[in-house]
Amino acid sequence: MRLLYQTDGQTIIHECCPDVACDIEIIANAIYVKAGASFDYDSVRQYDLTVSCTDQTSSVTGTYTVFIIPNEEPVITNLAATTQVSTTSTTIGDDIFTVTSTDTENDQLHYNMTCVPSGCPFTIYDCKDFGEALLFSRFNLHVIGFNYCKFTTIFKHANPGLIECTADLTGHSQAGYDLYVYVYDGYTLVGPRVLTITMTDQNSVPVISNLPFSSALSLQENSAIGTSVFQTQVTDLNLGDNLVYSASYSPTTGASIFQTDTSTGLVSTSANIDYEALSPKTYTVTITVNDGQDSDTESLQISIIDVNEAPVFAFQQYTLTGNEGQTGDVIGTPAYGVTDPDSGDTHTYSIDCTSLNIDSSSGQISLATDYDLDISGTSDTISCNVTVSDGALSDTATVIVTLLNVNDNTPTFTFSTYTFYCDSNDGVGTTIGTAAASDADIGTNGDISYSLDQSSLPAEYYGVQQTGEIFIKSDIGYIYNRTDYVFQIIATDTGGLFGSSNVTVICQGYSTLAPINVTERYITFFEDTRNLPWFVVMMAILASVAAFVAFLLVKAGCCNICRMVEDYFQRRRWNLRRQRREQMKNKNRTDSPVSLISASPAPPSPYSLRSTTPRSDIFSQKPSSGIWDPWTNSSDLLK
Repeated sequence: MRLLYQTDGQTIIHECCPDVACDIEIIANAIYVKAGASFDYDSVRQYDLTVSCTDQTSSVTGTYTVFIIPNEEPVITNLAATTQVSTTSTTIGDDIFTVTSTDTENDQLHYNMTCVPSGCPFTIYDCKDFGEALLFSRFNLHVIGFNYCKFTTIFKHANPGLIECTADLTGHSQAGYDLYVYVYDGYTLVGPRVLTITMTDQNSVPVISNLPFSSALSLQENSAIGTSVFQTQVTDLNLGDNLVYSASYSPTTGASIFQTDTSTGLVSTSANIDYEALSPKTYTVTITVNDGQDSDTESLQISIIDVNEAPVFAFQQYTLTGNEGQTGDVIGTPAYGVTDPDSGDTHTYSIDCTSLNIDSSSGQISLATDYDLDISGTSDTISCNVTVSDGALSDTATVIVTLLNVNDNTPTFTFSTYTFYCDSNDGVGTTIGTAAASDADIGTNGDISYSLDQSSLPAEYYGVQQTGEIFIKSDIGYIYNRTDYVFQIIATDTGGLFGSSNVTVICQGYSTLAPINVTERYITFFEDTRNLPWFVVMMAILASVAAFVAFLLVKAGCCNICRMVEDYFQRRRWNLRRQRREQMKNKNRTDSPVSLISASPAPPSPYSLRSTTPRSDIFSQKPSSGIWDPWTNSSDLLK
């Protein structure tokens, strides 16, 4: 047991903390760890002890805390390692290697090991192997805290970690051993760490371990040059021996199609093997391995097998160029140049791209979907694997298809009609607006040039920049009244496709105001010249209807006035006629015109109607004979 604490003579008792198995006890006035106690840091990391100290008069109670600290693992400092042991000079009890370890807590360390292969002639010493037997059995010593592992100067075998030879190595045939070493500090087992021991100064005959075969080894015709046929395996206890391989062939023609590596013993093909051209079909290869002192020889039979030969592309990669287009458009057929030694085989083609189709019999490639390079992110190169098969065997090659961007989009304007304004004050070169077009084609096919069709105008008043800006080309300072010019702007791409839009320029008369340039806006009702004709017709129809209605109203309300006017003029005619009759009568009576005139009564005043009989009465009086005069209220007979 281990002493943890001791008082100066008082009797103490303690009580462990609840729910914890107490591995600590108090004997008399000291606190000890119980014999066989096991502390687990991961389970309980401290013990709280309630300690009572009692003398003859009183007692005192307090808490004594024991903290458990984690164990520090030992560290093997010199493994892994390699060492050599001579089979001629090493004897029993010779030191082979000493394993060294460190432990920060200075715990007593114990060693153990295993061997591969098992039964090795070596052992590793732990200090208790010799120390316990020597100190306790022979001398019957019992000293508390005695560490017999420290007496390495007195007892050689008290040196833990020492590895010794335990057997005579003369004639030993094993080439070497791997020793797996473990160290234990009483709490944690560390390892394994490997010590590799190579046995030296021994010679063994090399043995070809994987020959002979009970049957011939099969090799298919047309195997690629350098194909591995057989790897010779040799067992040699002398690991440092330089092994040299050689081979002979029967028939001797085998030397033209096979080769054996002198350093590795690998048998491989050195030429193309054609079953139909070989005779015989089976070869015997005799392989010899030599370590400089001894050798071993074995034979290997190789039979050539006739197989269906695959069709083969002439090249591993083909290129094809075509145009973007729609589903089904043919791109072309690469010059595959497929060869097949087996005459009469039918070849079929396939392709692994979803965007391309291939004719299974001819290998012609076409588009499987619509392919438009003008769509952003669309690649102009498609790489696919084309496979040709004879039904059993196949070959694969890469086809790289490059698609060209064609001019398949027409330039379009944002609006079908543009309206711009200018003023007679604007000088030549003044920009009046912009009518820009776009082309969905990318690259040079999308480049646009602009032109104006002013055939409907008296002259070319306007010009256009390559940005779509329309400017005054000719002097318009003579314009004093509003004038509308209608013409077309045309956008043409490099492939000759074009689009157009109508342009209306409303040019105001002479003004001192600054011109207003409007590029894109909705035109007003009267700015659209198409509205003027039907608007004028409608106004004319409305004016005619209004005049007709006014006529009806006037006719209905003023008929009486019209009748009075008509009566007035009729009365005047009657009076004139009557005067002429009177004059004719008087002329017959006398030659004096004065007497004739004076004899005639004066015509009544036109306004006498208001001072005499009311109008209703006048018109109600009718002459019985002759002509009735409403102004004189009399009548005369017209003769």
